[in-house]
Amino acid sequence: MLCAFLVIQLSLHLTYGFEPTEDGFRSWMQQYKASHKYTEASQFAQGFHVWKSNWAVVESINAGQSLWKAELNHFADMTPEDFAKKVLMSPHQGDVGIATHKAADKTISRGPHTASDSKSFDWRNVGGVSPVQDQGTVGTCWAFSTVGNVEGQHFLKTNQTINLSEEFLVDCDGTHDDTHADCGVFGGWPYLAYDFILKAKGLPSDESYPYC
Repeated sequence: MLCAFLVIQLSLHLTYGFEPTEDGFRSWMQQYKASHKYTEASQFAQGFHVWKSNWAVVESINAGQSLWKAELNHFADMTPEDFAKKVLMSPHQGDVGIATHKAADKTISRGPHTASDSKSFDWRNVGGVSPVQDQGTVGTCWAFSTVGNVEGQHFLKTNQTINLSEEFLVDCDGTHDDTHADCGVFGGWPYLAYDFILKAKGLPSDESYPYC
């Protein structure tokens, strides 16, 4: 669980540079508008303890390698247990096979393939992926997963970067079958969302239909 917490926590666009002191914690609170959570001295003490522990984790990661840098973000005052409870969804059993079976007859046309001798390749450098986003504490990961894949497929086909609307799926997609349904902020399924996109003849841009 700690690994999953760190991957999600540190993969967002982060801001580091805070000292591991109470003043550093106050600066972090101000930057991430978290002061309202720490009006009592006991709340501040507990929050600072957790935040300082996460600061040490980030410091340890950065001291051990130089390929990338970890930084603190708005989850920095949460323990792994808090993060799992408030942000992550409970695991589902037995559903992956159903979704895979449903999509087994789908085909995706591929764009031109370009070989590379590089040992690594970063899709961000060529516009192949959109910026990292935050879904908040609601169950809309299915919409972000779907839209991210559609954006990636569009880039592979056209070499054009686009940002499409997750909120459109959350608000409008009520597709269902005998076992599953897309239910807005309460969860959904990408394989159903793809069917909805086909019926809707596409997705609006994120700019014209932004995430709430």
